[in-house]
Amino acid sequence: MAPLHPRAAERAPVEGSRAPTLVGRVIGGRFRIVQQLASGAMGVIHEAVDQDSGEVVALKLHRQDAQEHQARRLEREAEAMSALDTPHVVRVISSGHDQALGAQYLVMERLRGMDLAGLLAPISGLGIDTVLRIGAQACLGLRAAHDAGYLHRDLKPGNLFLSLGRGGVVTVKLVDFGLAKPRDSAQRTVLTAMGEVVGTPLYLSPEQARGDRDIDPRSDVFSLGIVLVRCLLGRPPRDLGAGLLPFLEALCSEQLPSLCAALPHVPPEVARVIDRCTRLEPAARYPSAAALLAELSALIETDALHTRDLREHRPTSGTLVAVRIDDGETTRISTTPPITAEQTRRLFPDED
Repeated sequence: MAPLHPRAAERAPVEGSRAPTLVGRVIGGRFRIVQQLASGAMGVIHEAVDQDSGEVVALKLHRQDAQEHQARRLEREAEAMSALDTPHVVRVISSGHDQALGAQYLVMERLRGMDLAGLLAPISGLGIDTVLRIGAQACLGLRAAHDAGYLHRDLKPGNLFLSLGRGGVVTVKLVDFGLAKPRDSAQRTVLTAMGEVVGTPLYLSPEQARGDRDIDPRSDVFSLGIVLVRCLLGRPPRDLGAGLLPFLEALCSEQLPSLCAALPHVPPEVARVIDRCTRLEPAARYPSAAALLAELSALIETDALHTRDLREHRPTSGTLVAVRIDDGETTRISTTPPITAEQTRRLFPDED
């Protein structure tokens, strides 16, 4: 299962769990657990209430039987996100070690909405302008991380959260910094001593796949570029059909073709920017998220996003697909001709 993060509203409480319930328990002397929301290999995420402020939060609780390196991952995630002050990275409220449980915990803002992977799953692609806006907002979060000296190392649609705010405003937030590393870290970035791949293969940079010690922000730029290709193309540009090893070999040796080859309708200036992100050699890419942001910003009038921008997509089967993001629940309607005003009001009640 993918690492957990505070997308509390998109997941239903886990049923049938054999673990003892923690509902009502106070963690760290401050956070009272309301309900369990999700469970994975790395831990359990709960909805909780901050008894100091009354705020509803997401509390990630590490499994008590977790290995030491897994506990360090949660500590690293807390350290990285706490250093970042931007609306484009999920906000950390607290972290620590609960003595009674003997477990690490991380408390974050409770996000409402869905991740980009959930939005993309039923459709074959997003509109070009929407993709560029998503990319620009992601760059704002990534720029903050890079400026603070951190590399994310696991950028993928599942770690870009589309947070729903008042009036249908959507904010892209980077989540799950469990693989984040300080840029000057001397540890290998992808391959462990056991030869296991750390991160999501489809979005790895070539230098991550090789296990290079000296990766820099250009690695995150590559991964974000693959995400943008995924958004436009409707699928990742490479797949794992032939197995992990052939995939990694191709990743490290074969340059992706230009986006225009697969999508002739994409304007050349847009393809040029995204193509540069996914260059095989780091020196050929944008040197930083800030540099990429400048290029994306030149292609759009604004980076602001609204639910209406996520409403119409390239369809999967010749029909229009409409998606509503609302507190983690998605409503999809396939219609021909396009959706009516009445359907729009039902899908997007915040719109006038």
